[in-house]
Amino acid sequence: RTQSSKRAETRFGKMMSRRLLRPGQITAVRSCSLWLPAVGHVRMLTKGHHATHKHEANSRQVPLHFSRSPPKFASCDPEQLYASTTHVKNLVDGKWDFNLKSTTVVVDPLNGKPMLTVANVQHSELAPYVASLAKCPKYGLHNPIFNVERYRLYGQVCANAANFMVQPDVAHFFARLIQRVSPKSYAQAMAEVNVTRAFLQNFSGDQVRFLARSFGTPGDHMGQGTQGYRWPFGPVAIITPFNFPLEIPALQVLGALFMGNKPLLKSDTKVSIVAEQFLRLLTVSCGVPAEDLMLIHCSGDVMHKLLLEARPRNTVFTGSSRVADMLARDLNGKIKVEGAGFDWKILGPLPTELAVAHSLAMPSALEAAAQHQGDA
Repeated sequence: RTQSSKRAETRFGKMMSRRLLRPGQITAVRSCSLWLPAVGHVRMLTKGHHATHKHEANSRQVPLHFSRSPPKFASCDPEQLYASTTHVKNLVDGKWDFNLKSTTVVVDPLNGKPMLTVANVQHSELAPYVASLAKCPKYGLHNPIFNVERYRLYGQVCANAANFMVQPDVAHFFARLIQRVSPKSYAQAMAEVNVTRAFLQNFSGDQVRFLARSFGTPGDHMGQGTQGYRWPFGPVAIITPFNFPLEIPALQVLGALFMGNKPLLKSDTKVSIVAEQFLRLLTVSCGVPAEDLMLIHCSGDVMHKLLLEARPRNTVFTGSSRVADMLARDLNGKIKVEGAGFDWKILGPLPTELAVAHSLAMPSALEAAAQHQGDA
């Protein structure tokens, strides 16, 4: 241990001895390098006696909250989400918009109390989104022969965002925010953060520019040849599900931006606060022009109407096969689909329970897939 960490431990011990902290309200000293095990009991010292709090068993270690406040780009605190003060906004034409006339209240799944107030765009309010998408030409905001300096811009954006995501405070912020809206352990939530950070690191510097590498083929007579470019679609839409609130929206939106598209993101309303905070990180702290992308919170039928009116040149949809089939027909095939299929989630640590679940799930999975697989 370093000398600074020893001093931090001393200050932390004195702070703990002055008052009993409530479960979930442990406050760490800034720059503290301590780790709090999530297995078994955590003993908190008070004047004259001990207090013990049982934490949910977890095979990983959970870091103490390094900061007393959320990161500067954030508009919420994962530890204090209240519907009266936590408003999840839309992003259109470079401005964050929140209309209190129509909202959706998301409740805390642990206690049933209102936790988030999410903007809810109605059919009559789609005009700004349709007009904003129409402003993007079909050759995109940049391409291999137009605004080429923007490839380097997004390489720098990735470097900036990766530097933020590697900071313990920021990583912890996103992991806890994911946990508040999605049934994941801390380790599972942090895995999303790590994947997103690795993606950003991979595309830092010149990697976005290299991603747009073109190709050429010699012709069969003098003066003739073939040159191929990676060309953007222009205005596009991205629809993401609830199960990966950070990873799927982040990677798909950034991929669209890299190639010069203008994406409109619609995430599942129950978890869309995670996507909103990530877009705030990109636009507020990392250099992404806010006019380059949009974020909308609405119901499925409103989003369907928006797609039919705006007619984006491509749509990336991750979700159910039923909705994917409908969109493929209505959008005339201008869609990339990642279907959810028929999946099982097995809960239960006992080998006997897992064996029973395996015997029930495998025949169903094979029938649904109409193909044979080896045992999992």
